[in-house]
Amino acid sequence: MIKWMYFKERHFFFVWLLVVLIISVTLVHLFAHEKISTQLSFMIQLKTHYDDELKISIIGSPLNTDKTQFDLKDQFLFKETNNVFGNAYRYHQGYMSSSTMLVEKPDDSFNQMISQGDPITRGYFAYISNVDWHQTFAGNQEIATTIVDYKKNPEVIDAMIGAEVAQWYGVKQGDYLRVIRGIDKNYEWTNIRILGIIDKKMINNSVTDNFHLFINPQAAPTFSSPPPIGVNVDTNDPLLAFFVDKESFYRITPRADTNILFPIWNIVLDKDFLSNMDPKDLKSNLVFFRESMIREMPGSNISYQTLDGLLDVVLERKRITAFVDRIFYTLILTISVITLSIVSIQIANKRWFTMCILCLRGAKFKDLTQQYFAESIVIFFVTVIGSLLINLGIIQYSYSQLGVLQHLMDTLRYIIFQAQYVVFISLFIGLVSAVFYMSIGWISAGLVFYRTNQIPSLVQRQLFKAPIYFIDIFVVSIGMFFYWQIQNQSLVLLSLDNISFLSGLASSAIFIFIILAAALFSIRLLIEIVSYCTRKMEFISPDFYVFSMFLRRFSSEHRWISLSLSIVGVLIVFVTTLWITMEKQLSDSIQYRRGVDLRVTNIGTFGVGSFDNVLEKVNTNLNIDNFSRGWRSSFNLEGDTGQVFAINPNEILDQSWFHRDDFSDTNMTELMNLIMAGQYTKKITLPQYSTEIRLWAKSLDIFAELAVWVVLIDSNEQVKVVSLGKVKGVEWNLLNATIPEDLTGTTSVIGIQFFQPGTSGTLQIGDVLLDDIHVLSNYGESRELDVFTDEYEWELMPLPFSLDKDFVDKHQDIIRGDVLKVSLPEFSNNNIRGIYIPTNFKYIPVIVSNSLENQFLDKGINKIFIEIDEILLPLEIKGATKYFSTIDLENGHFIIFDIRVISDYLKFVTGKNLISPNELFVQFNDQSSMSPGVISARNFGSDNLDSIEEAIVSETLDYFNLRVSKTNLILFCFFISILLAGVLYLVFVIRLKRRIGKAYWILWNLGMSQKSLVCLAIFEFFVIGIISLLIGALIGSYFVNVLNDLITIELSLSRHIIPHTFVLNTDILIIFSIVLISMWIIYSFYISRFFSKMTKDI
Repeated sequence: MIKWMYFKERHFFFVWLLVVLIISVTLVHLFAHEKISTQLSFMIQLKTHYDDELKISIIGSPLNTDKTQFDLKDQFLFKETNNVFGNAYRYHQGYMSSSTMLVEKPDDSFNQMISQGDPITRGYFAYISNVDWHQTFAGNQEIATTIVDYKKNPEVIDAMIGAEVAQWYGVKQGDYLRVIRGIDKNYEWTNIRILGIIDKKMINNSVTDNFHLFINPQAAPTFSSPPPIGVNVDTNDPLLAFFVDKESFYRITPRADTNILFPIWNIVLDKDFLSNMDPKDLKSNLVFFRESMIREMPGSNISYQTLDGLLDVVLERKRITAFVDRIFYTLILTISVITLSIVSIQIANKRWFTMCILCLRGAKFKDLTQQYFAESIVIFFVTVIGSLLINLGIIQYSYSQLGVLQHLMDTLRYIIFQAQYVVFISLFIGLVSAVFYMSIGWISAGLVFYRTNQIPSLVQRQLFKAPIYFIDIFVVSIGMFFYWQIQNQSLVLLSLDNISFLSGLASSAIFIFIILAAALFSIRLLIEIVSYCTRKMEFISPDFYVFSMFLRRFSSEHRWISLSLSIVGVLIVFVTTLWITMEKQLSDSIQYRRGVDLRVTNIGTFGVGSFDNVLEKVNTNLNIDNFSRGWRSSFNLEGDTGQVFAINPNEILDQSWFHRDDFSDTNMTELMNLIMAGQYTKKITLPQYSTEIRLWAKSLDIFAELAVWVVLIDSNEQVKVVSLGKVKGVEWNLLNATIPEDLTGTTSVIGIQFFQPGTSGTLQIGDVLLDDIHVLSNYGESRELDVFTDEYEWELMPLPFSLDKDFVDKHQDIIRGDVLKVSLPEFSNNNIRGIYIPTNFKYIPVIVSNSLENQFLDKGINKIFIEIDEILLPLEIKGATKYFSTIDLENGHFIIFDIRVISDYLKFVTGKNLISPNELFVQFNDQSSMSPGVISARNFGSDNLDSIEEAIVSETLDYFNLRVSKTNLILFCFFISILLAGVLYLVFVIRLKRRIGKAYWILWNLGMSQKSLVCLAIFEFFVIGIISLLIGALIGSYFVNVLNDLITIELSLSRHIIPHTFVLNTDILIIFSIVLISMWIIYSFYISRFFSKMTKDI
């Protein structure tokens, strides 16, 4: 009976146990959260996009045909692969020639040794150059169907060909080729559907740099489509690589008389191996494997079909959430350690007196520590089992957040066998906490049993109260120092670039120091102000004076409670603002990159086809609501460079284009109205059946050579510059030219140009007279166009340094009467000077970036000239915006204009249709199941756009960590905050009942009424609680902005991140408020009953 007398104060023990459990779970996530989320995201994305396999293709350096050399290379590859990957891969080897198709089937013994099953891939590789295409059929789809049903016959191959091959056989994208592939005297027909044409300029003469082989099996997931191409070492002609399932080709063996052979290895890492390996380790092994290959076989090349996609996205992107998580985990850990210390001291204090009584009654040392030992055992098992179960729930919840059905036992096996760090940390914390708790008993029992000191307040006063002022001064000093470091932006540890765990942990500790310093300083100042004010208000009521004395006497208790509540306030602000702000910021950044639902880039480049072909493919395969076209290029302005972005304002306004209020001072509609212009030039329509165009011309000055050109355009927007001839002497000359026959439909004149051959820079100035443009029909009938009358107002194309002079005017000629005089200036636009009939503007209206606005508009300059591909463009700045969706934030300057205007202007100046949309913006309708994203036109590897999901995998992965981390930590911090607030209420009530209650009993005896005591107690905690939470909220708001600013201004991330907007999660805030108010109401009722009972007892 004696041994168990002091088994009381159980609430302290349970609080202690709960805090230790929190510390264990926090440490697991502090050290392992990034690893857990990285591994989980890798497994999920691998399962979703890559069929649980990582495929690697290797092309060795050029070899001779010595079979012994091949065997040596195989032995090296087998040895290195086993060292790195074990037996977790399947293997297939072939040989490639620069002119023929060669494949070798692996023998049975090799298959059994490597794959322990069926051979990996059934198929063949074919490398064809134009010298090997002997019997060829070229034609369109209809003709090709007479030879092969390409929709049903698996022998149709999707492939790309070189531009010279396409020109030689007269084929284009979408056509079909039927080619002969020959080995010895055996020939096979192969039907090829052309997906794209690659220009030879994209290929250099280095074979080893250009052989990159990617498997692209028919009717299988496309990993890299279309396949890259190489160079024929003999002829320097393009090579075509493709792959088709056809087992019959396995009988073919390599020839010994081929010119050059390249060994090919194909490795597939299986699902079990990948799921058990961390992506970072896998990438390190792959890099080591590649370096070993290149070191042993110079000139070899290795391609990882997912390394450039999945692994790089998972591992190399900046982990913003990891940085923020460390702060929260460190904050929770700090709070837990402080709480654990306080509770430990309380347990020692409460049991110290009981242990003295037991000792006086004859208890031995082991009797005094027996209860501590039993509770230590409970602590160990509860900590280990509880930590494992909580982490099991968190990981399982992460799976469910991703929509992945994971059996609970599979997750438990993953924690036990694959995530040993969870078990290790749980065991370590359980053991340390049990030993620490047992040490409290040993110290207390030692102080009592050996009678070294029997002062009841030893533990409380010597271990707890003595250093408190020193801690205040130290924390405030360190916190203020780091605060000024942050304000001066000189704190290196806060960088997010390549942040390590230790630097992240140190950064988190710095934030904790600042929070503690600010809270302690604010609370100390608050208590002094309240105490001073209450003393000055003595004339209102003596209760205020008594309250001031009471407040100052128990300022230490109020300070620690206020500090804890301030941290609760910080947690509340972080939970209700930081994650939702970051989530909104990331969501906005992703939307900013794509503009609408889907952004297709690189149209018309890298041999991926024209805009119309891409649009047709998108329209066929996706449920789209509408689309808009865009053209993106770069410009030069007085040495500065930037990005130009041409769009159709009407199409943009028809879409839900992403635009935030803080991007500009005007909304999207007003911005688009500023640049909505339409055509740049008026068209002069030629009569139908016109075959020849004529013009009378005369120069008033002697030109060395002056050619006159007319710019024509047909109804299909096809542009032709037709030379009318040269102005000869000062006499009137009739200049004429035949209208090109390939101009179809209605033909119009959009301008007249003057060109001086052999000149550059400053040109000869002078006056030229023009009169009587007329055309001849195919019947010989002449018809005047009367374009030099008052009906048309001709203008000289805008040129620099000619803004204020009228260069085109009427002139009275003694022979021809009223004619048009053109004064040619010394300046030109790419050696061209021309006249045209403007619509309602001469300078193209544009929207510019704020940087250009500050550079020009602030100085009163609104008309500028920029240079695009050596062509000058006259622009008039109509407005400015800070940001515009899809504009890369790294480029600084940017200019936005109407694609119709710029296209019309460049047609007039250059005589060519230079503007072909290279981007497409698609808005899905309600029936579309496609995920939004950004995709390159090069990823359109099949008609059903299977590869589009791979192109936008980065957006899915970007959102993964944030979503899981946010949900888990919000719940975690929410419960921690509520728990901490509840514990603080409980501790305050207990202290009020045991110690502060004595002071209230003194106040009662001094004459204060029961009502006054109740109001004083409620008001005391209400003031302390509300002001402490307010202090925490202010501190939390400050650091939320600091964190978001640090993340936003990070240079390495500026391409993807736009400035954040502060967002408040009102739902969570309301829940917090309801819980805290409920606690305060319960506390108020308890206080009322406590004082009522106390006064009755008295």
